[in-house]
Formats: sequence, C-alpha cells, structure tokens
Amino acid sequence: MVWDRSYSRLRDLKDHSSAGTLAQKMYTTKKQGWAAYQQVNQIQCFGGIMLTKFEISSCENVKAHYAERNLQELQMANMLTVAQYAPVYSAAKDFLATQKPVLDWSCGSGHFSLFLASQKVKVSSIGFNSPAYIKELLPPTINYVEGDFREPVVLPFQNGEFQVVFSIGVLEHVRETGGSELASMKEIHRLLKPNGIFFVCHLPNRKSWIEFVVRRFYPHKFHHQFLYSRTDIESLAQQSGFKILTCKRYGIFPKNSFEKMPAFLGNNIFFLQTIYFFEAIFSRVFRIFCQNWLVVLQRQEN
Repeated sequence: MVWDRSYSRLRDLKDHSSAGTLAQKMYTTKKQGWAAYQQVNQIQCFGGIMLTKFEISSCENVKAHYAERNLQELQMANMLTVAQYAPVYSAAKDFLATQKPVLDWSCGSGHFSLFLASQKVKVSSIGFNSPAYIKELLPPTINYVEGDFREPVVLPFQNGEFQVVFSIGVLEHVRETGGSELASMKEIHRLLKPNGIFFVCHLPNRKSWIEFVVRRFYPHKFHHQFLYSRTDIESLAQQSGFKILTCKRYGIFPKNSFEKMPAFLGNNIFFLQTIYFFEAIFSRVFRIFCQNWLVVLQRQEN
C-alpha cells in the first residue's frame, strides 16, 4: 500500500504516537484517509506523495519569471524540470521564518534566489555571472555579489553574517574549481550565525542508479565527477563543525531529461502530479538508489 510506504518514513516526526493515530484513520474511509494524509504531509520535513499548492505555485512563479525574459535554462524548460526543486522549496521554507539574512551560495542564474526573495527574506547571492546580466534577471531586493574564479573557497562576507546558507547543487563541484568540500564547509561555518543552518540539496548520491547508467553507457553525457555516501557526509560534517539535522535521499527520476517533453505534457499539472506520485512511491521503495541527498546542517560552536 502507498500509505504503508509513506508512513514508514514518519520517524522524523516529533510525535510518533500522533502519527500512528493518523495512520489508523487512513484505513477507516477513503475520505478520512486522505484528510489524515494531508495533515501528515503538512508536518513532514521533506517530500510528500503529491506536490502541494505551495510547491506548484512556487515552481510556476519561477518558471514564469524566466519565460517573461526569454531566458533558456535547462531546469526551466517546463514544469516537469522546474518541479525537481518543489520539495526543496518546501523544506527550505521551514528555515526562512526568522526573516534573518540568507545566502544563495554560487547562485548560477539565480532561480533559487528568486524563490528566496518571494518569501520576503533578506537575500544575498554570490555567483559568476556579470552583474549586468543578473540585474536584468533578479529583483533589486537581492544583494548580488560577483564571485572571483581565482578564489575557490574564501567568500567576501563577514563572520556570522547569515542565518542560513543554501547550497543548491554547488558543494559537489568545488573540487572541480581547485577547492575542497571541507574547506568550503569551514568557510560556510564562518559565515553562519551561532546555530545557523547550512542547507545542502542536489548532492549526488554514491549509489544513484542514474549516475551508474550514465557513467556505464553514456560517458560522453554530463555526470557528476564526485558522489557521496552518508558516511562521507557525516565525516565532512564532523570535521567542519556541523551537526546533522536531516540527511535524506530523494529523486528517482532523471528530471532534466524531461526538457524535450512536448509542452502540452510538460506543463500539464495533472501529468506533473502523476509523474511525482509515481516518483514518491519509487523513491520510497528504492530510496538507496535515488539521485540526490538533502542535508541540513547546524553550526556547532568550537
């Protein structure tokens, strides 16, 4: 049963007994079961069986922003590709309630910065696009800082400047530019306020079936040079002064391959929900082979 698999992941909930009560309700009637599921989905830390209204609207807003400017980005090709960030938006939202400054580290074209700005937080972004390009793309409320390719580790911010630092598919690439994961994590530790949060997503899983297939059969296509196990993550966290709050695998389907999907399917919400329904099931059954890690780290004092 889908409900059984969903509830096998409830160990992160604070009140297991209440979760068990909700699970019982799901077997009474179809109506009561759906209501109970919705209640659980609101308090889960990461991911649900279906995309929520918040997740869908966040994806639509970001995609529309790019479409209005005729910008071609792989992740923005259609709702199927954009929605790979949907559960990340929900998970990130839990750490934005303080209204304290946050940093989008190596922001690329700024799609996640757009989401952060929509949540009315004070956003700084650092990236390697020209300020003129970013000015056309991002709202003026975002403080954009142009990075230096010659400096792969040190960031031009003050000690303890941010409450949250976001790494959206960044940490796994630092070695490619002459840095290291450990050095970058120590630098992020410096930038965070006491008990601040380092939010890492799209960190490639060492046992990802997607990475295995691409490396084995399509080596000419893009694949990540560096992959990570839970042991790798725990070791990096310990060495850099972080406590792990969340460490979960997610994403069983290769989302970017949906970029060529016809628009009538790629932007169809019913089709989108169907794809993510099956992804939620397969991700729970074959979790060990998912593509990504979501890792939430909290700064610990030396």
